[in-house]
Amino acid sequence: MPQKILLLDPPHKVFGALRMWMPSPGLMSLSAYIEANGFDVDLMDATILDQPWTDLEHLLKRENYDIVGITCSAATFHFDAIYAARLIRDTLPDGTLQ
Repeated sequence: MPQKILLLDPPHKVFGALRMWMPSPGLMSLSAYIEANGFDVDLMDATILDQPWTDLEHLLKRENYDIVGITCSAATFHFDAIYAARLIRDTLPDGTLQ
């Protein structure tokens, strides 16, 4: 049975001019590769969400992903990546976090 996968660029504070500038090219490439190999994969750039942490939690509960991969595009965002990992673990205790 194919696993349901989420590749996530977690919510983080960005300058207003950079908001919604472009999803992570690395995540887009990885998503295309995973999908081409028969898996169900979603890509989420959570910086575009209106209520990022609340909306992310609702998405996780609704979709019930088996695997969630997190990127951290800059060292200054590491606390946001850690918070996202904790949120995912609390929301999807049986899922795999990468």
